[in-house]
Amino acid sequence: MIGGAGLRAHQRAVDTGQFAQLRVDLIDARRRIETQLFTSLRQRRIGNVQRARQRAGALQRGGAQRTVERIALQSGQRRFEFDNRRINP
Repeated sequence: MIGGAGLRAHQRAVDTGQFAQLRVDLIDARRRIETQLFTSLRQRRIGNVQRARQRAGALQRGGAQRTVERIALQSGQRRFEFDNRRINP
């Protein structure tokens, strides 16, 4: 018991101001991290929306071209079938 009491007697006094400053620093760090996460998620969502709009626009622009190409391929196939029937009755 006496040895334990001696150890306690030599402990430094705890400055509560240091703990208060650490708490403030931790709160600030947490807010910064939360802000960064929120900003990152927001940017990711904005990016996803923009990518989706670009894809939709590309599909709309490419849709007409694809239709023309599909019709051309079909008409070419039909022309080949028609010519083939004329040659090989």
